Order: sequence, then structure tokens, then C-alpha cells
Amino acid sequence: MSSIEIGDRRAILALKQELIDVVSRAHSLAWAIARLEGKADDQKVSGAVKESVLSLLGDYDLSAPNNVVNLRKADGRAPEASASPSAAPLEPLPAQDLLLESLRGREASVRDLQVVIEDHNLDISPGNLSVILSRMTQAGLIQRTGRGIYKIA
Repeated sequence: MSSIEIGDRRAILALKQELIDVVSRAHSLAWAIARLEGKADDQKVSGAVKESVLSLLGDYDLSAPNNVVNLRKADGRAPEASASPSAAPLEPLPAQDLLLESLRGREASVRDLQVVIEDHNLDISPGNLSVILSRMTQAGLIQRTGRGIYKIA
């Protein structure tokens, strides 16, 4: 048996999934903020998302013990100054853009949105669409007005 027990592996997988969910939510929120700030160009949105996420990561003191996360005191710099220019940018999700455009000025059902996704040849299963809609709702981009019915918030 390896040095990692089965219970530990399950815990690691659960923590990795939680990390994926948190990073995805941070990306969605930063993306929404960039769009609301009027950054329409995909490069500007991508750069703003990267800066937002990296500036938040820069606030953590990584020298603390592994199981403790401490926030460093602010050093007076703007958050953008702590972002690393060499980091790869996070790409905006094309499905989110498409869904927001489809919901602009109207309500739509999950089935209507799935048809839009299929019409644009995006490989997104109904389950993944549900996750995307849930995360967009949590980020405040859209709101659920009824069972399976969404509109822009």
C-alpha cells in the first residue's frame, strides 16, 4: 500500500474539488466585476480577472504553518501592484458570455439555454450547464425566477 491511505486520498480529492469550486467562483466574480467596470474587450477582461485573483492571493501570508492561513497587513500598495505580470491569464468562459447574451432582456428556460449552447457547438452537457448556471447565480450575474427559469440579475 502507498504512503497515502484511502481515507486520505478521499480527503485530498474532496479538498481539490473544493479548491476548484472556490477558484471557479473567484474567476466568475472577477469576470463579472470586470464586465461591470466596462471592460468589453476579452483581453482587458482576462487581464482584470488575473489581476483581481492574484492580488487576493498576494494578501495571504504563505510562511505560516501549512494548516494556518494568515492575512498579511496591507503595505499601502494598490492591489494591482502585487499581481505578477508573468502569470498566465485566466480565460473568460465563452459559455458565460453566450448565456448572458441569450438572457439579455428576457427570461429563458434551461432547455432554451441548452439549445443555444448546442447551436453554437459548445460541448457542454446538461449537468455542466446546470453547474454553470448555479455558479453564475451565486456570482450575482443571473437570477433564478422559477423552476429552471433564469434572467439577468
